[in-house]
Amino acid sequence: MIKATFERLWSKSPVTGWFLVVWVAMEAFVFLLGPVLVRGTDQLARYMGDTGKTNLERFYSGKTRAMLFDSVTGWRNTPGFEHRKWKIDTHGARSTAGFEMAKGEKKRVMFLGSSLVNGGEAVRNDQTMSAFVEDEIWEALNFGTMLFTIDQCLLAYVDRLHEYSPDVVVVGLSGNPTEGLTNRFIPLRMQSETSMPFFKPRFRIVGGDLESLGVPTPSSALELFEGSGILEELSSTDGYYSNFQLFRRCGFTPLTSSLHRFGKRGFNLIRLLSPETEDQDLLIRLMDRFRSEVTSRSGEIIFVVLPDQQKLEGGWRELLPDKYGNLVELMRHEEFEVLDGREILSAAGAPPSELYHRDRQHYTARGNEILGQAVRRWLGP
Repeated sequence: MIKATFERLWSKSPVTGWFLVVWVAMEAFVFLLGPVLVRGTDQLARYMGDTGKTNLERFYSGKTRAMLFDSVTGWRNTPGFEHRKWKIDTHGARSTAGFEMAKGEKKRVMFLGSSLVNGGEAVRNDQTMSAFVEDEIWEALNFGTMLFTIDQCLLAYVDRLHEYSPDVVVVGLSGNPTEGLTNRFIPLRMQSETSMPFFKPRFRIVGGDLESLGVPTPSSALELFEGSGILEELSSTDGYYSNFQLFRRCGFTPLTSSLHRFGKRGFNLIRLLSPETEDQDLLIRLMDRFRSEVTSRSGEIIFVVLPDQQKLEGGWRELLPDKYGNLVELMRHEEFEVLDGREILSAAGAPPSELYHRDRQHYTARGNEILGQAVRRWLGP
């Protein structure tokens, strides 16, 4: 049928036929030889776009305001930074009251995680999850940092935050807590994240043990587009490098770009259906290491899984395996203290639109209040 259709088209309009032949040939040529003919660093610059490249250069040159380079975790909050509702104190935390490094009479709980923990830009400091824990018994320190994953939280705690001597550490995990654990360069995982094109550390399991891969120095990062070798290193150490490899073949011409978009959607669907045993093993090992580090300093640790609005609503995804619920069950099976955000928010009975902002990921003051109160109940008297 395809052959007959093509022959009719060719007989009616040879010019159109030749145009299609040349077009498909060019698409195939770029797909096959694009990675060979164009330098990887040039393709990476196109992949990131002008904004991403500029922000990378600004960050590693020390010209950004909200985030500072950190040689251990990749980045951290800038002490004293303020932007609208966003206020960071002199310690680099987003807390409601002043505190000293030395603990006072109150018990101390420390919150670690991403913007799901620090509240993002749409709520005030006193509307964050940690704010609803504070009372006459407990003080809360919120060191949540944009885009942090559990590996960075662990490194931050071991490197410097343990010095605040928290009695309890609350680690906020996203609804897909394995995401980002094998990532070292944020754009390879999130191409659209042009505001934070940073390098992050990661762990990998080698010989049954956790091995840490650090972040490049600012000078090395600035040489990324000059063929410094970092790109080649990422090909073997970043689990999301395949996104860039696919872009090198499919990101330059109309037909292959469309196939690229559909391919990513198909890949996401496959991830929803398939188990992530290797990533889950890494997550459990990081949680175990975190627990050991905290308990060795006479503290307690609890993990709070923070789902997005889609996981709360269900919809057609209810027909798929419940990877979220299965992972929470696995954590509890490994005897970690875990609070299930989906369970807590569902039990509150409020419509999801009252709990989430328009991005469907970050929580409103009401959502943070419900989650914060659940943490406070867990803390006890």
